[in-house]
Amino acid sequence: MRVLYNISLSLIWLLIKVYSFFDKKTKLFIELRKDQKIMSKNNVILFHCSSLGEYESIKYFIHIYKEKNKNSSIFLSAFSPSVQRHNIDFNYIDYFFYLPIDLSKNAKKIISLINPKKVFFVKKEIWFNYIFEISKRKIPLYLISGKFKKNDIMFFSGWMTNHLKMFDIIFTNNYESNEVLKSNNINNYTLSGDTRFDSISYNNRVNISLKKINDFCDDKDIIVFGSIYKEDISLIEDFITKNNSYKYLIAFHNDSIKNSEILKRFDYVNYSDNNPNKTNIMVIDEFGILKHIYNFAKIAYVGGGFNNGVHNILEPIFFGNPILFGPKFKNFDEAKEAVRLGIAIPISNKYEFEVSVGKFKNFDRNKARKYFKSNLGASNDIMLKLEKEENVK
Repeated sequence: MRVLYNISLSLIWLLIKVYSFFDKKTKLFIELRKDQKIMSKNNVILFHCSSLGEYESIKYFIHIYKEKNKNSSIFLSAFSPSVQRHNIDFNYIDYFFYLPIDLSKNAKKIISLINPKKVFFVKKEIWFNYIFEISKRKIPLYLISGKFKKNDIMFFSGWMTNHLKMFDIIFTNNYESNEVLKSNNINNYTLSGDTRFDSISYNNRVNISLKKINDFCDDKDIIVFGSIYKEDISLIEDFITKNNSYKYLIAFHNDSIKNSEILKRFDYVNYSDNNPNKTNIMVIDEFGILKHIYNFAKIAYVGGGFNNGVHNILEPIFFGNPILFGPKFKNFDEAKEAVRLGIAIPISNKYEFEVSVGKFKNFDRNKARKYFKSNLGASNDIMLKLEKEENVK
């Protein structure tokens, strides 16, 4: 099976290289891995995440791990180009690189080179050759924020499922994941919760100066549209036209310059403008500040619900905001729970958007804050369990 897996990945890698001639993102994926000089240090602890979202979700855990293990060299690897050096907190990360594709030869080379003392994978980053190589060398291996469903592809093959048994501990997000693992005769799990809550709280301890936003808001009620697509604009444009009592902060999920063309019928300013005109719409064209901008919102609309799935709703919930999003949310536990608690409302059309804004005019923001606070603590729980495991050894 491993031979077939390696052959399949080799063919996929070849197709990726071909496709990179026609797609900028794929080309970047290839180029970031070219001529990487991966170094070695003493006492390496390797954290691997897929994308920027996964890195952000374990940021606080890395912080407390480094604080308690100051002699460790923290290595961070990523799969997606969404993680780049300017996104990384190098106060707690000693070295960063892009993980080569999961071929046996790559796994042997990388693990031999960096010789980690421990390895942490995040969520569903289940790379079979790396897991096998790490396990074969008896290096402690952990999965943080593991989240599983009974129809996950890895449970269709005993060969794939057996790799989950190679983890020393799988720290799960929820009870459903525990039940799924148990039903597949995998017993090396423990419930820890979602580390994203801790990282979001940690990120917002930093005092970010957003004077431009503050001046723009000018004591008006604000609706923040975060991580939105053109499909979301068609839903909300009538409301914006008819409701001048609000001001609007709009952050596109992708290229804001390209996407802001969709707004050309409106009078708007960009966050980067030096002398913004008087208007009630500001487009956020600076990367990385959306999570702080939710602090200004009365209501937050989070995009993705009309595409592949709703984006991060926990960042606005941290500030006590009620949330609106599109219909594709049922694969996200926090979105389902927010709807159940009355913190969020899913919408499918312009009418539902307008009605839902009305429902949230007098929203009790303590309800959202209470939900967020009740989910803190996963990172410290994992740390305590690791320390307990080490003491037993």
